[in-house]
Amino acid sequence: ERRQALAEACNGQMWLADAGVLLVGIGLPDVSEKWFLVDVGIAMENMVVAATAHGLGTCWIGAFNEAKVKEVIGAPNDVKIVAITPIGVPKGEWPVARARKEMAEVFRAETYEEGLVL
Repeated sequence: ERRQALAEACNGQMWLADAGVLLVGIGLPDVSEKWFLVDVGIAMENMVVAATAHGLGTCWIGAFNEAKVKEVIGAPNDVKIVAITPIGVPKGEWPVARARKEMAEVFRAETYEEGLVL
């Protein structure tokens, strides 16, 4: 029931309720006003990478109603919901990896250069 309610709080993205786990990244602005977004982002991305390494699927969710998410999970008003990700066994087959760009197309050494497009 909680996953269903959380999916509804994520702007009605009901497919989220099918995930085995819905991970909610919560920041504490009172503890780290300047860095909580980065800290939670780093932690969430590490969990996404770890889940992927174990063959699980994830999806970064940034579209949600923060007040509704807090209500569903019982979070206090003074915290911030940074992101949500489902973690579970993907349905169907994994997409085929696309070709990677050459390093020189993505990175520059030592100086800024305009025109770098990802």
